[in-house]
Amino acid sequence: NSIFSVFTFQEVKRSSHAFSAGGRVENTRIDKSGSENFPGADQFGFLGYNGALGYRYNFNKQNSLSSSYSYTERAPNFQELLS
Repeated sequence: NSIFSVFTFQEVKRSSHAFSAGGRVENTRIDKSGSENFPGADQFGFLGYNGALGYRYNFNKQNSLSSSYSYTERAPNFQELLS
């Protein structure tokens, strides 16, 4: 089994406004080997995407208002695939 992922997060500030964006790409591979009781070998591969966008407005040094949106995917694990 193997997992490889890449992640980035960026933020841009303009006076009282801040914009942010993040993303992740994850490649998961699950290998099933056969046995006497459970013959047959299989390979499963999944490519998952995650992303987020955000906005923040600073009223002053102590108060701010923020909003965000995110999307997430998760690859199934070994037990979820083969049970």
